[in-house]
Amino acid sequence: MVAAMPLVVVTGRRRSPFPRTLPPAPIVERANRALRSVLAREDVRRQMSNAGFEASEGSTPEALGAHIRAEIARWGSVRQRAGIAQE
Repeated sequence: MVAAMPLVVVTGRRRSPFPRTLPPAPIVERANRALRSVLAREDVRRQMSNAGFEASEGSTPEALGAHIRAEIARWGSVRQRAGIAQE
């Protein structure tokens, strides 16, 4: 049985607040394993490079979350020091 997973599409500067839930951990882990497997392929890495993307073999969902939190703190600090209003 395949569990339903909400679709999230980002088409602008702001992401829709829907859906408000994340997929269950087993689905995230399975998708992460599949993505890492594809990103490890040399032909995929070459195609991404040719298209101007930097291919990464990926990491874990937890590592991505930590990176995002660090970037929010980093750039939030820059925004505050520059006096830029948060939108």
